[in-house]
Amino acid sequence: MNGDTSLQLQAPRSPWWLIASFAMVAFAALAIHVGSGVGSVANVRDEDLMKVPIDAILDQGWSVRTAIDYQEVKGPIFFWMYAGPGELTGNSINAMRFISMAYFVLGAIALLLIARRCGIEGARLGIVALLYILSPYNAFVSQLLMSEPSFNCLALWGFYAFIRGFHDSRVGAVRWSGPLWFGVLLLLMLHHRPHAAALAGAVALTAMARDGVRAWPWIAACVAAGLLRLPLYFRWGGLVTSHYQDVFGLGVRLDSLAYLLACVLPWTGAWILAPFLCVRADRLRAWSWIIAAAAAGVLLGWFACPDLEAKVRYVLPATGEARAAAEYAGALTTALVKTTQAGILRDMALAALAGLGAASLAGLALMTFRSRSEMQPGEHPALATVKRLSFWTLACGMPLYIITEGPVYDRYLMVWAMLLPIAWLMSLPRILLVLQATVHAGMLAWLVQQWLMQTGPRG
Repeated sequence: MNGDTSLQLQAPRSPWWLIASFAMVAFAALAIHVGSGVGSVANVRDEDLMKVPIDAILDQGWSVRTAIDYQEVKGPIFFWMYAGPGELTGNSINAMRFISMAYFVLGAIALLLIARRCGIEGARLGIVALLYILSPYNAFVSQLLMSEPSFNCLALWGFYAFIRGFHDSRVGAVRWSGPLWFGVLLLLMLHHRPHAAALAGAVALTAMARDGVRAWPWIAACVAAGLLRLPLYFRWGGLVTSHYQDVFGLGVRLDSLAYLLACVLPWTGAWILAPFLCVRADRLRAWSWIIAAAAAGVLLGWFACPDLEAKVRYVLPATGEARAAAEYAGALTTALVKTTQAGILRDMALAALAGLGAASLAGLALMTFRSRSEMQPGEHPALATVKRLSFWTLACGMPLYIITEGPVYDRYLMVWAMLLPIAWLMSLPRILLVLQATVHAGMLAWLVQQWLMQTGPRG
């Protein structure tokens, strides 16, 4: 069966569940902030570094020197999205954190509007909101001055612009506003962090799959946004500012892809059971895809096994202070470092997890690219689009780290997984949905305890 039938019933369109779902996200953000006591913590992780360009703008005014020629690894849009509101809120670290929370909530609005476009109404909007809150790392990073909340907000509104324009254009209602708005938002995202390239690839592939050469306005929007990112590349002389180009740049890193395959499991693990979740004439063929992907992932994880003890070292341009950061960090690294010693046992564990991750992505592909005869009766076309975007953003995003040097963290996947709450709701049986939400709730509780609560480590 493809999901619990009780979740497939259409509810009457009403703004009240939309409002209640939005309120749920806002309440969760405030509850985590108050309950964790993060407001009394000075700096967490790299907040002190990311605050420097924001402080420069707010203290010295907007100029090319402060707004573009700073020294940090993030794009200028990230700092502008905090410095702008900071003109009203002030530049304290807690003011910056509240701005992150605001972007977290604004992103939820876009996701809920996308859900309604997919025919999701009533209490199911509340489930989408809950899954958004529990999505790995999502609510956690919304409490901090980090780049993901603002980027995810732009990404979700960009997807909304695409989905709305893409489906309206089919009946001639909207032809140019969709590509225009998506192109503008993609341009902002590309000046925020390079991860936006995966979103462009996902949109282009999804549009071409339906419209072929008639998808050229969407492709043109992606190309134009990419070309308009080149002036910043040339000004900086690379993907990041000059002082950080020895740490973050272009290179060949198969071990990074192997690591991401392993740590994608919290997002996609349930789809390993894809042959049981969809009606297929040839389940043996479906399992063959799962097994082949698993074998490829194991081989990649074994021959390009990431070194979880490796560090990258760099010097802060402002103070000259030398710092070291783990090349791989997150829940996966923490779990393996605490339970295994460096050596063959850990390598085997990483290879096995990479195999499971690859199998889960193959399962997601099976659920995404089903034939028309296998689709649910009455399934909204926008839902098929959301599923395709969910797969393609991960499939286009994860290989980016093959050609990128620098640290790789589990949470980087979240910027490509923002549409998955809809796919989880509409593709997974209730038992798997509950199990996945429970695992995600445990991850959220662990992250809050480790990094936000006063008893947790400082960074």
